[in-house]
Amino acid sequence: MAMQSSVLRPFRLAENYTAEDVTALFCASKSALLRLHANLEVEKQSLRCGDGKGGLHPFCMDELSEDDRSWIGRQQKLVDGLSGALARFGYQL
Repeated sequence: MAMQSSVLRPFRLAENYTAEDVTALFCASKSALLRLHANLEVEKQSLRCGDGKGGLHPFCMDELSEDDRSWIGRQQKLVDGLSGALARFGYQL
């Protein structure tokens, strides 16, 4: 319950926010999150590995360097965390 009240507190304190304002903010945030997720997928594909024959094979985490795996893991954790927070907020609307 503490999470719910902390998420909604700014909208309760600012009485000039309408339901439409909050919905628009939620939709814009969801749109930005979807773009962030798409950008992460593009970055993953840019890390495709050579097949030893002059071509590339699909993205595979196991074949990336430790630095690349770490970067992707951090970005995925960020996207997942934002997605979860936005879903919890949307559920409260």
